[in-house]
Formats: sequence, structure tokens, C-alpha cells
Amino acid sequence: MELLQTTAGRRTERLSASSRFKGFKHEPLNDSRTSEISKDPDLERLKTAWGRCQPDPHEAFLITYQKIFEDVAAIGYSAKDIENLSLSLKAFQHESGFSVYAGLFLSALMNCSREGSFIIHTAHIDRDIVALGYKNVKDFVVDGPVGLCVGYHMEGGTIRVDGNADWNAGDGMKDGKLIVQGDAGLNVGYEMRGGDVIVTGCAGDFTGVRMNGGSITIEKDAGQMIGDGMTGGEIRLNGRYTGISRDCYGGKIFHGGKRIQPK
Repeated sequence: MELLQTTAGRRTERLSASSRFKGFKHEPLNDSRTSEISKDPDLERLKTAWGRCQPDPHEAFLITYQKIFEDVAAIGYSAKDIENLSLSLKAFQHESGFSVYAGLFLSALMNCSREGSFIIHTAHIDRDIVALGYKNVKDFVVDGPVGLCVGYHMEGGTIRVDGNADWNAGDGMKDGKLIVQGDAGLNVGYEMRGGDVIVTGCAGDFTGVRMNGGSITIEKDAGQMIGDGMTGGEIRLNGRYTGISRDCYGGKIFHGGKRIQPK
């Protein structure tokens, strides 16, 4: 998945233009609220850290994340400061590598914080936020849609997305709960090891590919090749689906509460 470091921007732009999962509507931020936030001195410290931690585009997720984590550990900030930063990110979205960097930066801020619950706003940002909730151990709500790999390698806590999610929601997830209150793209729960993913809308193809633990629930329709390479865990389908993979080696797949794979 490290190839996302170099391809996320291009892939995200393509999906933004063509994906059927991009219909979620949002209201613009009030200009006076944005102006008020921009004058906050605590927010200015986080903006300075943003500029100080700019990554090498060829770095792996973990290296970039660790650099940010170590830097912000010395900064005093609150959950409200993180929320305010998310409201201010539109000013940085023109920067190269913004999508991935924003996701890793917000993830590191939350995981490093002494507080346990957060609100992140994305509805006002034109570019997708990628890998939001990387190695997550906290509880947070996303007000708006998310890009690729929300909850990537998630280790605990709860993420609730009040919008749609792009490809690979819950990719490599180890524990915790990810709730998408909308539709999700391809590869929900790719290589998932534990935890729970709940999609209240539809999901694309390849749900549960190479999954070996945890549970995935798709409340509405799902695509084809479900459970391809699956060796453990559970997938629960409550709407229509196109097809189950023949290469499902273990775990359990249910449709409408009835077990359908392995037979």
C-alpha cells in the first residue's frame, strides 16, 4: 500500500471526477467563522508545525507519520485546536501531496493528544483527505466525506464518517470500529485483521479481499468478488450483491442473516 504515497493524488483526482460515491452534498463554511478561527494563536502553532513537517514524497506512511508525531508531541493543543485546523485546511489544499499529508498530520495530532474525542471537518475542502485515522486509537467524527484508506491500519477507538468514503476503507485494520454513514468504494476491509467496519450505504467491488479477521457489515448493495482470498473474519451483507469470490478460503459470509459462504 506504500504506492499510495506517490499515486494517491492522481488516483483521488480521477475518482473525484468519476466515482458514483461522490454525491454527498455539503454546506459551505460561514466566512466570518473561518476568519475568526484564523486569528487563533493556538491554531497558528499547529500551522507552523504543518510547514515544519513537510514530508519527502517518496517516504513511507510510517516515516512521515512518526516525524509528525515526534514534532507535535512538544506542542500544547486541544481537541478544539485540531477541529479548527481542519476548518482551515482549505488554505493549504493547493500544496503538493496535500491529500496524504493532511490525513497523516491530523491522525498524528489526534493520536498524540491527551484528549480522547475529536471532530474533523472535510465538507468544505475540494481535495480528498487520504489515510485519515492512520494507526488510530482515539474516537473521532468526520463531518463530510473522506478519501482513500480511512482507518488505514487502525488499532483502536471509533471513527464515524458522516459522509461517503473512497477506496480501501478499513485497509489493514487491526482493531476498533469504523462506521461510514454513507457509501464506500472498492476494497472495504482490504487485508483487515480485526475490528468492525459498518457501511450504512452501498459498497463497491472486492469487499473483504484477503481479510483474515474482524467483521464487515454492508447495509445496502455490494459489488462482486466479495471475500476474494479471505481466510477469516465475517462479512454480513444486508442488501443485494453481485457475486461472492470462488477463492474464499475461510471465515464466514452472511446474506440477510443466512450463512452463504463457505458452504
